Amino acid sequence: MVGYHPVVPYPLYMAPDMGREAPGSPSIIVSTAVGKYLVDHPDLPWASGPPDRFNSIANRIDELTTANLDSFSSLGAAASYAVNAEFRGLERAPLGLAIQKLSVPSQFRQLFRDWAAGKVNLVELRDQ
Repeated sequence: MVGYHPVVPYPLYMAPDMGREAPGSPSIIVSTAVGKYLVDHPDLPWASGPPDRFNSIANRIDELTTANLDSFSSLGAAASYAVNAEFRGLERAPLGLAIQKLSVPSQFRQLFRDWAAGKVNLVELRDQ
C-alpha cells in the first residue's frame, strides 16, 4: 500500500465513514478494492510508517455495522479503521467488537480477533 502524507495509508485513508453511504459511493468502491486486494495479499504488515497521533479518518465504524456491505467492502472498511487506529495508538478492543459485526471473509475473522486482543499488529510502526 502507498503512504498518504504524513502516514495514513492510501487507499486505507478512504474508509467509509457513514453507514448510509450508497453502494456505488467512492469510499465503498475503494473499500471493496482494498478488501479484494487483501484477500489476494493477506500477508502482514498491511501498512508501515511512524506513529500518527494527529491525522485520522472519521471513527464511525459502529454506523458501518448497519450498512449493506459485502464481504470485500466489509474487509476493506475493517482494515482501514484498524490500520488507522493502530497508527494512532487507539484502544483496539472497542473497534474489534465493531469489526466482529461486519461480514468480513471467514479467513480474516481470527486475525481481527487477535488484533483486537493485541496479539498481532497490522502495521509496522517505525521511526520516520
